[in-house]
Formats: sequence, structure tokens, C-alpha cells
Amino acid sequence: MFDLTFSLLEGGLPQQGRVVVLFRFTTPAKIVRSGMLNFDRTEGRFVGPQRNPQLMDAALEFIQSVAPGAAPRSEKTA
Repeated sequence: MFDLTFSLLEGGLPQQGRVVVLFRFTTPAKIVRSGMLNFDRTEGRFVGPQRNPQLMDAALEFIQSVAPGAAPRSEKTA
């Protein structure tokens, strides 16, 4: 993955316990990929379709950097 970037989806979420993280990256074949990950604060894990573990680990680090306390440091991405 190259040029990996994250941002948080702002507003309009009916569930306060979730953090929606948007991502974008370029593959080695120069294909741009994007999508979103849903992190459930109550469960302390990502929910929904599973993605590349590296992507999910990087997203967790992003969440921890912009929303301290949103995700435990010992988070698993199962």
C-alpha cells in the first residue's frame, strides 16, 4: 500500500458508539482503492467486512491519534 490516508466521517451517524474511518491508498499496480471501516467503541473492535490486517492496524493507530480514548491500546482487529 502506498499513499495511505485516513479521515473521519463527520456527522449524520445514528449510532454514537461508532467511529467511521474513510481510507484511500494506491496498490503496487497503481490502482487507487478507497472505502470505510466501522469501529465500535463499545465492543472495542472493527465491525463489518474484514480488510487487510495492515490497513486495520493503521486505521486503529489513526483513531487513537485523533480521538484519544476512542480505542483501547491493546485493540484486536478481529
